[in-house]
Formats: sequence, C-alpha cells, structure tokens
Amino acid sequence: MQSANVDQEGFILGQATEQAILTAAKRTFGLTRELEARFNEDTGWVDLFQYMTVVEAVEDPERE
Repeated sequence: MQSANVDQEGFILGQATEQAILTAAKRTFGLTRELEARFNEDTGWVDLFQYMTVVEAVEDPERE
C-alpha cells in the first residue's frame, strides 16, 4: 500500500514540476509559443518542447 502512495506522490510532484517549468518558459519565451513540458522519471529532469509548423514561407517565426 505504501508503495502505491509513494508512486502517487511522485506523480503529483512530477506534474507540479512540469507545470512550474512550463509557466516559467511561457513567461520567458512568450504566450504565443506552443510549449510542452514533460517530467522524465528516469533522469529527474523536465524536458521542454516547442512545437513548430514546417512551411515554405515563414510568416510567424515563433510558430513556423
């Protein structure tokens, strides 16, 4: 039972860490960027991703 409780606490901590990193990144890089944060349980790091669209002619450099 205690193992499940520890796993749940780790999951909640990972989610809180993801949200904190994502909030800081949006403040730094701007709200218009499409960002995602994922907690990596193996390394203990939060990976931050920016999604962009590949286009022939760039019109929005923050998204393309």
